[in-house]
Amino acid sequence: PQQTGVSRTAQITITFSEPMDTAATEAAFSISPAVSGTKTWNAQQTQLFFAPSAAMSASTEHTVTISTGAKDKTGNPLAAFTFKFTTGA
Repeated sequence: PQQTGVSRTAQITITFSEPMDTAATEAAFSISPAVSGTKTWNAQQTQLFFAPSAAMSASTEHTVTISTGAKDKTGNPLAAFTFKFTTGA
């Protein structure tokens, strides 16, 4: 289910079932409306963290997409997926 009332400064965490090609996966990441921020990974390269550079817009639905450009460490493409959340006031 879609989360609502998410903190406008919340870090977004995406967990994968296996180590990912970090460059390909970062390039496949998008958020709409656009939010600038920093992407980092855990040591195992199974979690992508996105930290917004500034507070996201209040009471706004955001859509995060990982496109088929994302690949695991062995080069297998990931099925695209999308999730949404709404920021708090």
